[in-house]
Amino acid sequence: YSFYDGTSYSSNIQICNVNGRNAMGKGYSMKETQQLIEKYGSSKVISVVYTPVLNAILGSEGYGIYVQVMDVFLFIYAITSVGVQPAVAKVVSELSAIGNEDAARNALNISRVFYLLVGALASTLMIVFSDSIANKMGSSQISAGIATLAPCIMITTVLSAYRGFFGNKHFSKANDYLIATGQTPIEW
Repeated sequence: YSFYDGTSYSSNIQICNVNGRNAMGKGYSMKETQQLIEKYGSSKVISVVYTPVLNAILGSEGYGIYVQVMDVFLFIYAITSVGVQPAVAKVVSELSAIGNEDAARNALNISRVFYLLVGALASTLMIVFSDSIANKMGSSQISAGIATLAPCIMITTVLSAYRGFFGNKHFSKANDYLIATGQTPIEW
């Protein structure tokens, strides 16, 4: 776990125990790495590596500022980017599967424009209200970091329109397989 007390950042990294063995100890295998990733998620496992390095580069206070800025960024990112991707992926994939590529491209274009507008609005609000957000969080030092990361929201929201389906054509590949094996294709 980690905490920021207003002056410095402290991080206590627990060493994981997998199959009765110390995860940072001797004889650590790829299988145990896979178990760690399955149990804790890849971002947690990767953070064990980058957190001490980043803390050494930025210092305790700088790392505390980084953590607070990332909390704001990830909150705004979640609000602007999560939830609609499965719907976009489903619509585009279904249209592609039935051979209506023009409509699939149109749906993707509409989602990109929508995400661009949402991202631009969120980015602008982050810049305009960066001082207010920083003050609400109790640290005026994070204002510049919030304003600096604001344009990333616009970029990531547009890119999120591609998440989950871009280029995969799951439905059309499934139908191609069914046709090749003499079965009836599915009407998605």
